[in-house]
Amino acid sequence: MKRLLSSVQFRSVILASLSVVALSAATFSTPVAYGYNAKVQYQTELQKKLGVTEGISIRSWLAGDKNYKPPMINIPEICKNILPIRTLTSDYYGADGAQAAVQMLLKYRRVDLSQEQLATELNGAYTQAAMSKPTDISKVKESVNSHLFGYATPDSNYDPGYFLYNMNSETEPNRFRSMLKQNVIDGYPIIYHVDASYLYPGATGSKYVLGIGYRIAKLMDDQTQQNSPANIGRIYFLDPDQSRQDFYWGGLKYMDINDFIKAVQHSYSGCYIA
Repeated sequence: MKRLLSSVQFRSVILASLSVVALSAATFSTPVAYGYNAKVQYQTELQKKLGVTEGISIRSWLAGDKNYKPPMINIPEICKNILPIRTLTSDYYGADGAQAAVQMLLKYRRVDLSQEQLATELNGAYTQAAMSKPTDISKVKESVNSHLFGYATPDSNYDPGYFLYNMNSETEPNRFRSMLKQNVIDGYPIIYHVDASYLYPGATGSKYVLGIGYRIAKLMDDQTQQNSPANIGRIYFLDPDQSRQDFYWGGLKYMDINDFIKAVQHSYSGCYIA
């Protein structure tokens, strides 16, 4: 995303710590990782214990308890790669997720709109039938820009705004890694259009999910190489599909970045918005 805005300074230490904090299995359920060709892995995201004793409260916050204030934890800088966004599910079962993905992105940027309004813009009607049909990704981009910046399409690459990128372009996967890192630094989630069969066993069709972060692949002695976009190993995203929600984690999922790129490439648009 091209922008003239300053970076967002605030980061949630709770969601940013998902890849490094370990608590007992009795306290937390295990997040689900979805891999290429629907190879489902079950492994904990919380891997290193930092002495956190507020497991139940953290769990309540992740589940949406508005009265809970997350504790302040000192998290290594390399792990602060996830935007603090809670899942908002689609209003209708079977919706392709475009309305909820836009709603979550706008809400994080402090623009609060209902899915009814967004569905009317994107799909022509706020009905299950209309919202279950494929949503034009160009309309998704225009809706986000209109509500955030006041215009559907930026006049030039120097104007702030979201742009449409084709992941099937020969050079796009490499550029995507850099764009992913910069968007997270600046506090702008990414909307992905993905082939559902790459995420879930037996799933069909394309759907929208909201990208909220990444994790580096490995620690290195050379900090420049460690922080390079080429060292991104995992994508974090929120799936608004009602049927894909975890009791504790909501729609939070993760996936190997190379497998996720294939999921985007094989969606019917092959594109993402950033």
